[in-house]
Parts: sequence; structure tokens; C-alpha cells
Amino acid sequence: LTIDLKVQRAMEEAMAGVARGAAVALDPRDGAILGLVSRPAFDPNEFSHGLSFERWAELTGGESNPLLDRAIQGTYPPGSTFKIVTMLAALRSGVATRATRLQPCSGHYLFGGRSFGCWKRTGHGSLDLIEALQNSCDVYFYQLGPRLGLPRLEATAREFGLGDRTGVDLPQERRGLIPSTSWYDRRWGAGRWRKGLLLNLAIGQGELLLTPLQLALLVAEVANDGRPLRPHVVRQVRGEAVFRAQRPLQPGVDAEPAAWDALQEALERVVNAGTGTAARVPGVRVAGKTGTAQNPHGKDHALFVCY
Repeated sequence: LTIDLKVQRAMEEAMAGVARGAAVALDPRDGAILGLVSRPAFDPNEFSHGLSFERWAELTGGESNPLLDRAIQGTYPPGSTFKIVTMLAALRSGVATRATRLQPCSGHYLFGGRSFGCWKRTGHGSLDLIEALQNSCDVYFYQLGPRLGLPRLEATAREFGLGDRTGVDLPQERRGLIPSTSWYDRRWGAGRWRKGLLLNLAIGQGELLLTPLQLALLVAEVANDGRPLRPHVVRQVRGEAVFRAQRPLQPGVDAEPAAWDALQEALERVVNAGTGTAARVPGVRVAGKTGTAQNPHGKDHALFVCY
């Protein structure tokens, strides 16, 4: 297997106090999965000597559901981690450059007679695109959503492989959801859905659903200037002289070098002096993105991706 025991142990320890959650570590050179954790966990050895009816009920009942591999089967709104996709879509379509300044953030944004709030209630003021990602300004990204339009935002997400299976060599992987124009037409009726939904999509809310593995793949491909990867846990098969992991399912993400440079600079600034300073490691350059997503079933989801 590709699992690195030191990485796996470190992740298990880091997740020890987490009631429900997941963590994934990928090698961005080839998509090898170095560590994979889902909480709550269970001991697979229990199945080798039979389970009581009561124990089976514990494993399958309630909200905790330890048999669900949340890393590949749990789907969640990505929150502000999705601003990575929105920013790249804006850069490669010409909707914005790294220096573009939009309406200053006062803590809220009016659209269609409705007020959309920023996480920073006092506002961020005037920001360019790099600073907007660094500080995760919702108001800036609200303005990008309608300018982009759904087709361009969806296209960028799908080139990253979002909304489809990654092809990982583990069973029952979930697709997640990247909504399209036709998806909304089926749900609300042709042309009857509001453009305001683009404000929510641009900041990773609304109907978007991703797995933790898809988020890890997203940020690994950003580190590679859009080169596609296929996550895998099998390194070699005994008895097979030549074993190669299967090719990625997606062709990769096409964008100009300047777009990747701007995105990567912004992600480094997130960790150096933005919303992700808790991830700073002395002597190591870390690029990352924080995210908080509303959860209709309880406390907000907290997310973080990095390379």
C-alpha cells in the first residue's frame, strides 16, 4: 500500500479528539494516499469473530455511523475552500485579474433586495483579488459569482474532477454535487431559478457537496498547476511484475501560468498572514485555505486544505 505509517499515525493522533470528521493526505507527485482517517472509527477485527445484534445496532444506528468512511463517502458543503475554484475561474475567464478591486466590503452586500453578510461583520474594506482570498472576504466573492455565471464556475470545478468520482481504488466512493444550469432547471423549472444562488455557490455554500478526498485532490492539483492526479492506495501487487495505478479520469485544468502564480501566492498568504495562520510551520512554505460551512444538522463544518 501507499500508506505511510508515520503520516497515518500522526493523523490518527491529530483526529483522536474529533467526534465526526475525516482527514486525507496525498502525495501531489503521483496521487498516492499517504494517510486516510475517518471518525468515529471501529475495530475491523470485531467482524472476524461475529457481532452481537446490540453491537451491530451501535455500529449502524444513530448519527455517528462509524461504518461510513467519511473521507470518500461523506459529502459536505466545501465552504470557503471552494473560493480556490471561484478565483481560478475568474482569472482564466478574464472576469478578474490579481489587481482587480470591486465594491469595498462593508460587512454585507446587497443583491436583489437581499443582504448577504460577510464573516467579518465590520468589513474588509477595499481588497484586490489576492487579498480577498487571503482574508476570505465573502463580499468580494459574492460579486464574482454573477460576473462569472454558472457555466464558467461549473466548468472549472468539473475540470478539477469535482462532482464526479476520483476513481480511487476503494469501494463505494461518492460523487458529490456540482450543480449545473440543467440541474437547476429540473429542480425549479426552466429559467425559474434566481441568479442570487451564484452568490452562495461562489463562497462554497448552496447545493455544492464535496468529499474530503475531492478537496485533497483539488489542492494537490493546484500545487501541480492543474496537472491531473488519480488517488490510489495500492502501490504494487505481488505476483504482477508490472503494476501501474490507473490514469486520472480528468484531463486536468487549463490556465495561464500567471493565473496559477496568483492563486498560489494567495494561498501562501492565507497561511502567512490571513485566515490560516494556525497552519504555519517554521522553515516550511505552506499554502492553504480555511473554510466554514453551514450545517443544517448541527454545528458548522470546519474545513482546511493545504499543500
